[in-house]
Amino acid sequence: MKKLTIIIAVVVVGALAATPLYAAVFRAGESVAINASDVQGSNDVYSAGGSVSILSAISGDAVLAGGTIIVSGNVANDLVTVGGSVVVSGNVGGDARIAGGSLVVEGDIAEDMLIGGGDINISNAVAVGGDLYVAGGAVNVRGTVTGETKIRAGQVTLGGNFTGPVDIVSDEAVVIERETIVQGSIKIRSPKEPIVNDGASLASNISYEKIERVEKRFNPFPFLGALVFLKVVAMIIVSLLLLWIFPRATRKVVRVGLGDFWRSALIGLIVGVVTPIALVLLAISVVGIWAGIILGLLFVVLVMLSAALSGIFFGTWLDTLHKKTKDIVPSWIHVVLGSILLAIVSFVPFVGGIIVFIIFLGIFGAVVKTAYFTARGN
Repeated sequence: MKKLTIIIAVVVVGALAATPLYAAVFRAGESVAINASDVQGSNDVYSAGGSVSILSAISGDAVLAGGTIIVSGNVANDLVTVGGSVVVSGNVGGDARIAGGSLVVEGDIAEDMLIGGGDINISNAVAVGGDLYVAGGAVNVRGTVTGETKIRAGQVTLGGNFTGPVDIVSDEAVVIERETIVQGSIKIRSPKEPIVNDGASLASNISYEKIERVEKRFNPFPFLGALVFLKVVAMIIVSLLLLWIFPRATRKVVRVGLGDFWRSALIGLIVGVVTPIALVLLAISVVGIWAGIILGLLFVVLVMLSAALSGIFFGTWLDTLHKKTKDIVPSWIHVVLGSILLAIVSFVPFVGGIIVFIIFLGIFGAVVKTAYFTARGN
């Protein structure tokens, strides 16, 4: 086990060294605020926490994960965020990838924007220089979009100026607000005909197709339920085997994650972003192709281990909240209850997936930290 963790630690460190992270800012904690003094001489920002606030301009990319995310400073390149509640009021100089429960965008996006969540509001002051792709529950899209616009949602309200084609699929009647301008073609599929308010300007007639809200087709949910059940059973079996064969290592990983969860989540986020980049760099090098294969295999092993340990981590964390103490030894009870409850959480629309993802980042980072500490003999 020690040899394996040493190999994993060396490979992870090598992956980090293969990319220009020396000019990046890393922050994690219950409440994180990135100010001007934090980003002097830095390009990229990687941050995770209960709440994350970007209060200053970022000269590179920003990769953020947390419960509440506020981006009021401008981001020169790309923005990637995953959070429960996300507000982006600063401008983004590249692409924006935004996911969460409640999402508000008020700043300009120079290139493409991909956004998905429960409640999505894109302000009328927003200008998207490229394409806009939206998936959500209740969606309000205003502002100006230069490229094509594609929306898949439960409810859709359309406003603003759209230069390219617009394609919408909705569970309700699509509302097109007054003063809306669509210069390209517009295609709408929904159970009810779209509502076009007076004053809207459409360059072409709406191509409307009526669809049923509940279509009589093959229902995959029973099979998906069976797959989820098998996944939970597999997670429980693997976790119990790890707890039985490697009890000290398994419990150490859980304790490391519980000790400083948000820092572990940040490490998980960084390694998850950096390792694929390192794999690409190694793949284009003849000398590094074998190192890339080894790194890729170890990365897959780390991800699978982290996914299996998510249940025991979640169950132990809930027990610490119940007993109001972190002095708890993970056991088979935490494995079973944690895996089942985590599966239930994953069914909560939008927010459930985000919670599961953040928990995975925390345990993934804890696995990496444990491997590193073990390699150093700590």
